[in-house]
Amino acid sequence: MSLDLTSVTEMEDYFADHGDTPLFPVLAELYYKQKDFEHARGVCEIGLDKHPDSADGAFILSKIELVDKNLPESEKLLKIVVNGNPVHIFALRLLMQVQIALDRSSNTVQKTVEHLLRIYPDDEECLKWLAEHKNRPAEPEPEQTETPKLPAEAQPASTENYIKVNSRMATFTLAEVFIKQGNFLQAREILNLIEEKGGNTDRIAKERKRITKLMAEQESADE
Repeated sequence: MSLDLTSVTEMEDYFADHGDTPLFPVLAELYYKQKDFEHARGVCEIGLDKHPDSADGAFILSKIELVDKNLPESEKLLKIVVNGNPVHIFALRLLMQVQIALDRSSNTVQKTVEHLLRIYPDDEECLKWLAEHKNRPAEPEPEQTETPKLPAEAQPASTENYIKVNSRMATFTLAEVFIKQGNFLQAREILNLIEEKGGNTDRIAKERKRITKLMAEQESADE
């Protein structure tokens, strides 16, 4: 099987013929990047019905819920992603932002912050949050009295780049970790970050080609 995972048309045709494909997050992400959130949601819902353990599918749906201002549902999905994949850095970062937007207690946010710091001890945003909340008394969960505000980074006008990730986190070693775990979409996101900071273009192209091949092999094995 030879699929162009960057082609919406090709992925649409494939999804139409293979509605139970585990590659559904690829098409959902393509729709998401085009800001076609309705179709992205539909693909996620169909795909998750067949593959409820898909961390990539749940993560994309969590971003769609965020765009639609359904923050509690986004938080719920992100917790599912993190519970299934404790090193999903994008989900952890977004979970932190959503919890802050929902005005969760400092204890709740701190658990997420400390989780992320166990993976990246020098994460500046987490360290800043801890410094600002150092020695504060424990806070109870506040009652929800009004619709929470979306994090500034999550406004629909900038949905593609709202997750702020320190570029120092993006390395080929990290991409390899995600590849070995089968988290191919995360690996591709890491390669995008490496490319943005001027990484080795030949190696990036090689790794992207490798990921595409592995995803195709996974699809063939599931047929």
